[in-house]
Amino acid sequence: MCRLMLLPLLLLFPLSTALATGAAAQTAVVAETGPKLTAWPAVPADKAEALAADVQRLRKAHTPEMGKQAHDALTAIGAAAVPSLLPALEKEVNEAARERVRALLVELIAPEHTRLLAKEFTSKLPAVREFALLRAAAFPDAGLREDAEKALAFTKPDPKKKIKPPPLAPDEAYAAALCCASSGSIAGLFELHERATKQWAPRRAELTTALNAARGKPASEFLLPLLEHEDRAKRVAAINMLGACGDKETAVPRIKPFLDDVDGGLKISAINALRGIVDNAPPIDNLSIFEAVEEAKKWQKRV
Repeated sequence: MCRLMLLPLLLLFPLSTALATGAAAQTAVVAETGPKLTAWPAVPADKAEALAADVQRLRKAHTPEMGKQAHDALTAIGAAAVPSLLPALEKEVNEAARERVRALLVELIAPEHTRLLAKEFTSKLPAVREFALLRAAAFPDAGLREDAEKALAFTKPDPKKKIKPPPLAPDEAYAAALCCASSGSIAGLFELHERATKQWAPRRAELTTALNAARGKPASEFLLPLLEHEDRAKRVAAINMLGACGDKETAVPRIKPFLDDVDGGLKISAINALRGIVDNAPPIDNLSIFEAVEEAKKWQKRV
């Protein structure tokens, strides 16, 4: 489906929000994502006066046509419109309107904007902090590590201090943990494991993108003890995560025994994890038990 056909759909239907102490020294290398901007582009002089009105039209959008007109006008302004759109994530009470704003922000924000998003990690608006962390996590950037770890620490106020905890967005802790991983830090692996235990399938893409940037022995050493957890779901989540961030030397020998596991789900997770670690290949979706047995035999010979 072409981009022009998708625009009306984005305006009518909600966009999924699945766009979320210090860590040990790491060997992970975060992929270079190009030059970073230090300021948002300036709003074109001929569009400055209409910007606020276009943002309001996008939020109200009583008809699909109204929404599309606002979307097109703001798209023409480009990333310069981002600072005017971000506050609506917190201030807009209508969920459909927030999703229209969020969808456009996702469209406008690119890898060169990660350092600008980092400035929003300390925004007074919880929804803005959460969005900025989630969006930045989509573009692995080692330069965000300190800011991401501070954002994660912000979500964990010291219970011993008699200070009222700050208001947080629903997924802010997860978003900060995700951003930590995408910067090469393992500081948020506990939070990511908790989420992977419950939502690996719907979050797989964003978790894999972030965890790939933290791949290495420290990440493996954090997750390997969880392979012995009494909760099967936590064992599966640990195997799945190792596929995205485990290293060959440390993780592969510990995953290999699961190829013989009588539990088909664990066997399949092990196969897909080895694909990620050894071949940097995506998981095989909908792998049947019969197919898994054959795949396991192949991997037994390889590792």
